Amino acid sequence: MTITTCVFDAYGTLFDVNAAARRAADTDPALAALWQPLAEDWRRKQLEYSWLRAITGDHITFREVTAQALDWAMERHGLSDDALRARLMDLYFVLDAYPEVPAMLDALAAAGLRAAILSNGSPDMLDAAVEGTFKGLYCQGEDILQSDPDTKHVAAGLAAMDCVIVHDLFLNETANYAHVFLPGSS
Repeated sequence: MTITTCVFDAYGTLFDVNAAARRAADTDPALAALWQPLAEDWRRKQLEYSWLRAITGDHITFREVTAQALDWAMERHGLSDDALRARLMDLYFVLDAYPEVPAMLDALAAAGLRAAILSNGSPDMLDAAVEGTFKGLYCQGEDILQSDPDTKHVAAGLAAMDCVIVHDLFLNETANYAHVFLPGSS
């Protein structure tokens, strides 16, 4: 079997999930000693909330999970600044890639391999982070075509992908753009 495409998880593999808190600390001296534990608690709670919602079937967007996790982490660290919360959420939309990622993606392209992204991120979050870098998407358990308010934008993005894999319990609107559909079970 010839490998033609490499699929990467977005958050924590390609994009540095600690970058938002680290960058906020660059301009906020109060965060200087606090950004790393804040970022770690934020990410841990983000994953825990995602897992809990998946288990209970109580779905909300990844953006909402991210905001709820941030609220928890800020409260844990005694932070109650609405402007800081807004800044951290804004920064999460433009997370830095890990330093080695651009060179690795260039090396894959030079070797003739395509790159795709796997994520439970909301389409608007991925748009801001990816900016056209990836040509594939693995979508699991969410009909992103129906959950984003701008369905034409999402449809155009899906149509432009070289590889769309949808893994869901049901054939949904997003599955109409899938090159591969993987039936799920509950």
